Amino acid sequence: MGFRFDMQNKSSQQQAIVRKRDEADKRRREESQKKKDGSRQELKWEVSPRLSDYEGIFVKDGEKYLFELRVSRTTLFNEPCGLNEKNVHDWLFEVSNAFAEEVKEYKIFCITSSDVRDGELTTDWKNLRVETK
Repeated sequence: MGFRFDMQNKSSQQQAIVRKRDEADKRRREESQKKKDGSRQELKWEVSPRLSDYEGIFVKDGEKYLFELRVSRTTLFNEPCGLNEKNVHDWLFEVSNAFAEEVKEYKIFCITSSDVRDGELTTDWKNLRVETK
């Protein structure tokens, strides 16, 4: 923060009070700007029910479900994919963080064995298979 000419004849205690207030105002402005920009809260995940041959998570922003990310069971046990040693739900959440800000509507993304190599997603998220609801 720069020098404030209106505070030059004030006591150090008064200057400290004004400095704290200015910092709080700046922090509030930044937070409100983030909300205006449409930025999201901290993302969370929960395990999706297994209704078929996959493992999956729901990615949430607060209480709003953004999308579901699934990985086929074949992918989990396919040696070149390298997922058999990993916690699959944590891995899915890690993968989802790379593109969560870009997803505009709720979709179900499916990762297959051709999309993963050595524990890394090799396919761009826009090219992942999308399931119908």
